[in-house]
Amino acid sequence: MASTPPPSDEKPKKADGMVKAGAALDDFINKKYGRGYIFYGEKARDAEGDESVEEEDLGRRIPDGPPVLVIGASSPVGTWITLKLRTAGLPVRVLARSVKAVEEIFGPAGTNVTVVSGDVTSSESVQDALAGCRAVVVAVSGGFGSYTAVDTAGVANVAAAAATTPGVSRAVLLSRVSGVDGLLERFGGKQAAVRAGEGHLRDSAVPWTIVRAGRLTDEPGGRLRVEVTAPAEGEGGGGARGVSRMDVAEAVVQALVVEQGVGEDGGGGKRYGNALVEVINGTEVLAEGDELDWGTVYQQLEQQ
Repeated sequence: MASTPPPSDEKPKKADGMVKAGAALDDFINKKYGRGYIFYGEKARDAEGDESVEEEDLGRRIPDGPPVLVIGASSPVGTWITLKLRTAGLPVRVLARSVKAVEEIFGPAGTNVTVVSGDVTSSESVQDALAGCRAVVVAVSGGFGSYTAVDTAGVANVAAAAATTPGVSRAVLLSRVSGVDGLLERFGGKQAAVRAGEGHLRDSAVPWTIVRAGRLTDEPGGRLRVEVTAPAEGEGGGGARGVSRMDVAEAVVQALVVEQGVGEDGGGGKRYGNALVEVINGTEVLAEGDELDWGTVYQQLEQQ
């Protein structure tokens, strides 16, 4: 297995945070399972056009059992969520508008994840994609002009489908704290659409977890302490404080893993109710082996 070649001097230099995040990503993904660039980078034989090497069994890397549906898997945080779910031993199904874009990241459909073509704005797409799944993660965010369609109506579609699909044990929504969207939040309606989407999920019959992230950064995860708290009265605050995309992804994945009880950090299948949390990084550098007990965190912060 060839490692990803270093960038040439002709390419523009990345900011220091991006370099660190890229190094952490390379270290993580080069140990993984697939054929997309997110797993291996460019293989030497691919670069040379060598087709002589026998292909592996493309289907054997996906574990058995009901998958977790991930919506927004090709976003930066969604990519980390998908990778961490797979590392935890959970099969993943991706709902995406572009199957090709997902395959470029994770490899051909069926290699590491299964892919369903569709859109969160279509209730039929969501319902079909959820069939047979154990849980759903929503990590998609609407751009300017589509806040209502994606952040409100799209989440409403997921909430309705999850509540009526047998076997779906939880819906996890990646959201944001107030203050991270600047003028779009104050005048563009972004925050109102996001909160309306949260409301649809909170009013649904499916167990839910809403993870509100602070200002997303490209710092490697697992370096600074993660602060997970219940929002203050009203909108909360913390939008000016950053959090690594990798650490946010960990919070999202653990919202499922602690209940499923899978993988080395499965938490023994700890059950908890609905939970609304805010996630930011503190300033304290973690000591080796200093990790959160996510099962206890979610149990303590569940909605009463």
